[in-house]
Amino acid sequence: MKLLTTWISVALVLTNQGLEVRAYFSSPIFQKDGFGPWHSSSRGQPIPLPRIYQSYKSTLLIDPENFLFNISHATCEILEDAVQRYQKLIFKSPKFKPCEKTWTNCAKDNCLKRLDIYLQSPCEEWPPSRMDEQYLLKVNTDELKGGALLSAASIWGILRGLETFSQMVYYHDCQVNAQRFFVNTTFVQDWPRFPWRGLLLDTSRHFLPKITIFETLDLMAMNKLNVFHWHIVDDNSFPYESLRFPFLSKNGSYGPDMVYTRKDLKDILEYARRRGIRVVPEFDTPGHTQSWGRNLPGFLTPCGEEYGWSFLGDLPDYGPIDPSREENYVFLEKFFKEVFNTFPDKFLHLGGDEVDFRCWSMNRDIAEFMKQNNISSYEGLEAYYIHRLIDLLDDISSKKKTYLVWQEVFDNQVPLDPNTIVHVWKGNWESEMAQVTAAGKKALLSSCWYLNYISYGTDWENYYKCDPENFPGTPSQKWLVLGGEVCMWAEFVDETNLHSRLWPRASAAAERLWSAKEVQDGEFLASRMNEHRCRIRRRGYPAQPINGPDFCDNLKIP
Repeated sequence: MKLLTTWISVALVLTNQGLEVRAYFSSPIFQKDGFGPWHSSSRGQPIPLPRIYQSYKSTLLIDPENFLFNISHATCEILEDAVQRYQKLIFKSPKFKPCEKTWTNCAKDNCLKRLDIYLQSPCEEWPPSRMDEQYLLKVNTDELKGGALLSAASIWGILRGLETFSQMVYYHDCQVNAQRFFVNTTFVQDWPRFPWRGLLLDTSRHFLPKITIFETLDLMAMNKLNVFHWHIVDDNSFPYESLRFPFLSKNGSYGPDMVYTRKDLKDILEYARRRGIRVVPEFDTPGHTQSWGRNLPGFLTPCGEEYGWSFLGDLPDYGPIDPSREENYVFLEKFFKEVFNTFPDKFLHLGGDEVDFRCWSMNRDIAEFMKQNNISSYEGLEAYYIHRLIDLLDDISSKKKTYLVWQEVFDNQVPLDPNTIVHVWKGNWESEMAQVTAAGKKALLSSCWYLNYISYGTDWENYYKCDPENFPGTPSQKWLVLGGEVCMWAEFVDETNLHSRLWPRASAAAERLWSAKEVQDGEFLASRMNEHRCRIRRRGYPAQPINGPDFCDNLKIP
């Protein structure tokens, strides 16, 4: 059996001398001048690259009309739904019809007729923060001649394995308006490097329809991203429907048809659950709250002429939440109690970034409050607010939540619970990650993955080179790194350009967060990215060219 591609980042291989650790590298043909695409395109090569991955030249045909996903052990609605979904995704082709001569050969041993799916344990209802995503996938290996097996201890591993299998299937045209599907003999043993592989989506600057969020979740699953960080509200609009405080969205949204209703929220949570994706909401305070205060007298800090000050440049009439008013904490307690009942995940992002201290510094009531409470700085006032907020959240939560904050909260020396996660987003991130982890805090990186910014050329290479552990620190510090998140801020993004802005650029970050640290072959990724871009388009989503001249065939999906 001739080896086509092997990429084993950490593999134990039995030799005459015993067990050895081996790694294999493969690069495609790379072309930048002359006729044709700049990069060759792989066939049946997955993204992210699995931990242990051996693909051989020997192939099996697949007849879509007779192929079976066989659930051979435990099952549940998530698994049965996934099988139906992938049956359609894998063989979604604009012009498929069987090639008669091809399928007569299926009587022999060169046709894969089924994938046996062996789920070892009962399904969990919701994906946990440390979900088990490991799986084993074998196609036509020595013990499975003409067969295939996907095995995992958890439903989340099965979902990741189904996605890998779907990407291993490829096709050739056998005649006009007809195709045949193939899969290579392959051995995969796979698990993620980081448990937190997220995508932040901002739905305040531009409202994103529910269907667009569904599509984003599908694309996240396609790239094995497992946390949807929902930056649901901000200064510009408040599209979250609160049952207890309906005026928040009524007066704070762009309009009644640009609000996520309770049904929308339930549907999005369910859609994510069935794809093994956690939904972590962010309600950013005390800044970024202009849309909150439109019908909450006293909630925001006044700082305009009516308070004895002249309007200064870009300074608004109101600033951050007024931390001196007890009524504001009463409101926040009631509001977040409803949030806890809406979102089942044990994590909540509290924001805390870009707090404009100017209004606080102009407000006489704030000055008096700081004097009475012996608070000597506005950083100290922010610390007071964050502490009050976390204390009241802990009091109302039946199950203790874990909180995330943007790095400014840490930078301003706010004392934090050891379990609080510091989300690093600014420049000079290597130094910041070193400081955060040296203080014993868990860290999440986004600094290098702000994909709302665009540039000419192959910018995905920078996303691929960015490694959350590439900072000066001890092994115990690196252990505190949970992973990272791609960020899509929406000042200039809506449903018309979201997917093409994200994909497949975000796929480079997805591979960095899933695959082994040793996986560094950019040319091999370029080849797979070309295939992946076309794969995304065949599934019905726009995906921008990222490697210069290339093409995708067979894109007229009905």
